[in-house]
Amino acid sequence: MAQQDPTSSQEKITLDIGGMTCASCSLRIEKELSHLPGVGLAEVNLALEKANIVFDPRLISPHQFVEAVTGIGYQVRQETYRLAVEGLDEVPVKTRFEERVAQMDGVYKVVTNAATGTATITLLQGCGRDCRWTIYSDSTRRPYSG
Repeated sequence: MAQQDPTSSQEKITLDIGGMTCASCSLRIEKELSHLPGVGLAEVNLALEKANIVFDPRLISPHQFVEAVTGIGYQVRQETYRLAVEGLDEVPVKTRFEERVAQMDGVYKVVTNAATGTATITLLQGCGRDCRWTIYSDSTRRPYSG
C-alpha cells in the first residue's frame, strides 16, 4: 500500500468492477490499485463487486484506476448519456461546456458534437462521489444554456 503525506488532501471513490469470479480476482485488483502512486487505500469487495479507493487527486486520477483495472483483464462499469446542448457550434461555448463537465465528480469522458448539438457523457458507474448534473454558466447560478 502506498504511503501518504498526512497533510495531503485525500478523496474517496467507489467503482463498480466487473469480471471477478473469485477471491483471487478481488485480491489481484486490490494489489494493482494499491501499488499506484497516490493511492492511500484500496479495498475490493468481491460480493458487492465494488472497489473503494482513497487517493490523493494531486497525484492520480480516476482515469488511471480504470486503466489499471482494465489492464489486468477486468472491467470498470460505466454508463453513457447523450444530451442536447444549445450553443455547441460556438467554440468558446463548446470548450467551456467540456471543461466544466469534465471537472464534475464521476465523469470519465465528455465528447461533444457541434454539428448535432449533442454531448455524450460517460460516467463511472457506482461512483461513490457526489455527481452533480446542474451546470451553471456563471456565478449567478443560472443553469447553463450555452
